[in-house]
Formats: sequence, structure tokens, C-alpha cells
Amino acid sequence: MTLAKDALAEGEHLGVSDYHIELGEPHHIDVTDTAAYVVVPVTLGFNVRGAPVLQTGAVFTVALHKVDAEWLLTAWAWAKGQVQQPH
Repeated sequence: MTLAKDALAEGEHLGVSDYHIELGEPHHIDVTDTAAYVVVPVTLGFNVRGAPVLQTGAVFTVALHKVDAEWLLTAWAWAKGQVQQPH
């Protein structure tokens, strides 16, 4: 099972649903012939047992490697932002 599938399974177990993500304008993009590094601000929304949660100020960082004509994800990191639970 992949990490993403594990995370979704754990979320389902905790009653998390209705994920939605919004990517902002990248803070940083560095591209060479076969490597890329990208840092993007993110807003993530989801529900926990029906209650909405909004995570703002998160940052998604990815490292990519070009193989033939395709860019493949080689590593990623998520820096959690501020979690808001609207009332």
C-alpha cells in the first residue's frame, strides 16, 4: 500500500472526508535539465465527522526527476499551516 493510500485509509478511519486543495503561486521553482525543485503554498480543506476544517499557510515542496519526457516525483514534504475549525 502506498503512503497516500495509507493516509486516506487513516483519514477515513478518523471520519475525515471531502478533501479539497488549492495551490497558490509557487514561492520557488528551480529547474535544470533533469531535476526540479518546487515550493508551493497550499490551502487544504476537509471535514472531520461532518465539521469543516481549513488549513491555511501550508507549504508543499516537491523534488522531481525527468526521465525521457516525463517528470517523476522523487520526494515531497508538507509543512502544516494553521488549522482553523470554523464554528
